[in-house]
Amino acid sequence: MRRQWAELRERLLMAGVAPRHTRRYLHELQDHYEDLVREACAQGRDAEQARADAWRRLGTLDVLVETMLQRPQLRSWSARMPWLTLALLPPVALAALYGVALVILATGWAIFLPDAATPFQPVHGVAMLYFGFGRLLYYAAPALVVGLLVLHMVRQRQYSVWAIVGGVLVSRAAGMATVHAMRLPEQANASRVSLQLQSSGQTPLWMSAMMLVLVVVYATLVWRKQRVLSS
Repeated sequence: MRRQWAELRERLLMAGVAPRHTRRYLHELQDHYEDLVREACAQGRDAEQARADAWRRLGTLDVLVETMLQRPQLRSWSARMPWLTLALLPPVALAALYGVALVILATGWAIFLPDAATPFQPVHGVAMLYFGFGRLLYYAAPALVVGLLVLHMVRQRQYSVWAIVGGVLVSRAAGMATVHAMRLPEQANASRVSLQLQSSGQTPLWMSAMMLVLVVVYATLVWRKQRVLSS
């Protein structure tokens, strides 16, 4: 029966049912299935026949899937609005991570290098750890966002092409992002840290690698969907 449960889970996820609702539904069905098996065994059926009868009384896979699909509120946001969750949210998440990195850079400049003309210079001790964390966050942000996008696609069996759009936007923004830090001459000890998007005309190797991962994941999920639905 494990194959039936696995196939039911795959079909529910691929139909857009949110993972949490899928887990709860399967748990309830399995509990009911065990009750039916015990009831059949109590009536004198052997274990194999009891399991077959219990599964037959639950209903076919089509019926079990359709029961969930009749409740649209159980579908995940990525299934209801893939353009928002898969295409628009990833660049917004990237912007948020970049914002945190810029705050770290600006506050570190004010705390550890208050008299320096630029924060981009060698530091030591705690300052090195502080600036290092911000730098790591800045450079890892695109890979982190795309990695979470891939994880989301795999977890929810989401095969929407909007995920590719989201990956393109993240990769493009990351390739164009440039940090600027400057002192404000009209205010003593005042500084400004900003991020601008500037086209370099070249595609970094890591950007191509991330897009390749997205395409492979997308193709794999489409193949799995077709395989499950045709089985």
